[in-house]
Amino acid sequence: MNREKLTEEQVLALVKQAELGAKVADLCRRTCEPDPAVDDDRTELGRRLVRDLHRLRQLEEENARLRKQVAELCRDNLAMQDVLSKGL
Repeated sequence: MNREKLTEEQVLALVKQAELGAKVADLCRRTCEPDPAVDDDRTELGRRLVRDLHRLRQLEEENARLRKQVAELCRDNLAMQDVLSKGL
């Protein structure tokens, strides 16, 4: 069967659509050829989308946590600079 593999950009677009509420099964149906021989590929694509979506959410949570830590460190740094400038 001669068909193209999905590029990373296409997979990312599908993950974003899934994150916005589209059903993974519908995304797979629109993306893959309607051939019974493609069912395994469609299932694998669904699994890949779910894994990518899960990983994306984990990275977003980690990013939010790290941004909060940076903000706290910047605040502490500014406070220390203020104390040092007044103390000298």
